[in-house]
Amino acid sequence: MFNPLVANIGIHYDLFDYNQDQQWRHRVGLAYTISDKTTLRAAWGYYYQSPIYIELTNTKGADVINPKAEKAIHYVFGIERQFGNNFNIRFEGYIKILTQMIGHYFKFQESSKYPIIKYGNPFNGHAKGIELFINGDIIPNLL
Repeated sequence: MFNPLVANIGIHYDLFDYNQDQQWRHRVGLAYTISDKTTLRAAWGYYYQSPIYIELTNTKGADVINPKAEKAIHYVFGIERQFGNNFNIRFEGYIKILTQMIGHYFKFQESSKYPIIKYGNPFNGHAKGIELFINGDIIPNLL
């Protein structure tokens, strides 16, 4: 029986015991087959990147706010086309919304006109782009 829509749904729990940071990661992926050789794809999910050791220990003299995991929400849309038995091309576009990015920053205290340097997760950003994947035997029986 042919089923044109396939869904992958997942949840993942992480505990980073060094700084007691914990998070739940939610993800959904959809694949809709529009022909025997062409599939539309979409995905959404929360991703976290725990601080690496140097981000937790090398604060360069800053007042430390214990950095938590950086967070990204991903949106991905694409199309995949099969050519023959051993060759396919996938084209995808993505948007990533980044929050809790780790870095140094200045903060002014009310009692002083001078800033102090802090270290933590105050930054946000975004990334977007397109990717082209080519997979398979371009020259049959080459290897």
